[in-house]
Amino acid sequence: MPVGEAQADLTTYLNANLPHFVGRPEIEKIVVQAAGLFIYAATVVKHLEGYEPLEQKERLDTLALVSNSAILQISEEVTPLLDSLYLQVLSDALSHFKGSSFVHRLYILHTFLCTAERTSTSVVANLLFPSKETNIAFSYTPIADSVLAHLHAVLYTENDKVLSYHKSFSDFIFDQNRAKEFWCNQAEHHQLLTGSCFCVMNSGLKFNIANIPSSFLLDCDNSTLPDAVIQNIPPVLSYSCQNWNHHLLGVTPTDSDVLFGILSKFLQLHVLFWIEAMNLLGLRGLCDPMLRTASKWVISVSDISNDCFTNLQLMHPNV
Repeated sequence: MPVGEAQADLTTYLNANLPHFVGRPEIEKIVVQAAGLFIYAATVVKHLEGYEPLEQKERLDTLALVSNSAILQISEEVTPLLDSLYLQVLSDALSHFKGSSFVHRLYILHTFLCTAERTSTSVVANLLFPSKETNIAFSYTPIADSVLAHLHAVLYTENDKVLSYHKSFSDFIFDQNRAKEFWCNQAEHHQLLTGSCFCVMNSGLKFNIANIPSSFLLDCDNSTLPDAVIQNIPPVLSYSCQNWNHHLLGVTPTDSDVLFGILSKFLQLHVLFWIEAMNLLGLRGLCDPMLRTASKWVISVSDISNDCFTNLQLMHPNV
C-alpha cells in the first residue's frame, strides 16, 4: 500500500478513536511515528484507553520519538517503532514496582506468553505461586488481574483466556536486546513452570481423586462423574497434568539438577495418580507420548538417577 494511502487510513482511524485530538499535532505525530504500521497506531490507542483527554495528552507527550534513520531501517523481524512503544507500555505498567513486587509481575507477564495454551489469570497465579491458603485476600490472582489491566494496550481476555493483540509483542519479550529489563529467558522460565507443574501435581494428585464409589462401575455409567472431575481436578491441576511436558521440552538439560529431582519424585510416587487424572480428563491417549518426552529428557541429563530411570522403564518398556 502506498505510504500516503496508509497514512490517510491511519489518520481516519486515529480521528475516530481519539476524537479530542482531531486536527491537533498529536495525531500527526502518531501517524508519522507509525510509518504505515497499523499495529503501532492501534497499540497507542489501547495505551490511552480509560484515561481522560488531559491524561491522554500527557501520555502522548511521553512517547519516545524514533529517529527518521531508525524508521527507514524497519524490517519484518525487528521494528524500532514498536520496540520503543512496547518499552513505554511496560515501563508505565511495571517500572514503579520494586524488588519482589516487580519480579512477581514480570513472571506473571512471562507466563501469560509461555503457557502451552492461553489460560486465565487465576491459573497463571496458582501455577506460579501454589499455596494452601484458601483465603482470597492472600491470593495472587488479583495481582495477575492487575498486571493484565495495566497491560491492556498489548493483552486482552477472551473466554477467560489471556491473549496478546499481536505476535510482535511476544517476539519482543523473548528478545533480550529488544526487551531489556523486561526480557523473558524462555529456557529459565520453562524450567520454573515445569517445576510449578510438578509441584501442583505432587500436592494435588491422589488415589481415586474423583471419589468414585466403586471400581465395578464404568465411567460412562457414572452420571455424577463429570461434576466430580470438575470439583476435584481444579483448572491449575488440569493444566499441569496436560502440559508439564510442553515446559519440560523448553528446559536446557545441562542446568536442571533440581528439576531432575522433582521429576524423579513424581515418577516414583505420583505417576499412576497422574495417569488416573488424565483418564478422567479424557486424555489418556497423551500419557504415552508425554512419558516418552520425560524419558528422552532424562536420558539427555548426564547424571541419571537409577530409580528414576527404572520407573521410566516400567512405565515405558521401549526406553
